[in-house]
Amino acid sequence: MNILKLLRRPYFTIILASLMLFISCSHENVLKEISTQIQTVDIQTQTVEEYVIKHIELTLKISELQNSVDYEILDKLIELQYKSVENSDLKIILQNENINISDEIFELLSKIVENTKILHNNPQYNSINQEKFLTHISDEINAQFNDELILYRNLNSCRDVFEKANKECLKDFASSIAVIGVVGLLSTFGVGSLIGGSIALIRFGECNKRAQFIYRKCLIALP
Repeated sequence: MNILKLLRRPYFTIILASLMLFISCSHENVLKEISTQIQTVDIQTQTVEEYVIKHIELTLKISELQNSVDYEILDKLIELQYKSVENSDLKIILQNENINISDEIFELLSKIVENTKILHNNPQYNSINQEKFLTHISDEINAQFNDELILYRNLNSCRDVFEKANKECLKDFASSIAVIGVVGLLSTFGVGSLIGGSIALIRFGECNKRAQFIYRKCLIALP
């Protein structure tokens, strides 16, 4: 697998979303089944606007860990996916396979899933399929980031150029990470979740480096 070539495809976010949704396609109707089992007592819920605010907060924290995942770790995770792995023993198995994934990544991705479950408790969303649910989330992520990007419309400085480019990177990263949350509604957190998170994190790191390169070029071009 030429993972480097894959990561550089311009529409990789769409590819990642399709791949993660395909993994869970055998559970096509489970969302409806879950919604009929939810009890109305003490159920925490939120609007999609509230969800995305929290999601972006978690995404920013994960983005700070971009240097903790590399291609070597990703390759090992992909190899591990073909083995029989008990999700309950995932951390132990990763240690045995010399795959170093920080506890912080585990914790933040788990919070991403939990935040998505709280949104899914909302009656507006708990009866629709994964694809439509993810579309609602992606649309709101784009809307909230686009509101911030308007601030950099005039690009008055090299710092503005960098901030705009980096916000675009974060917007794509948040959309990719949202896929893990949606898939987590139907499946146990496991190797597939870590692969998705690692790919998204590596891709964000490369995008961030491009933003920094643009910033440096802008500074050089100043009179």
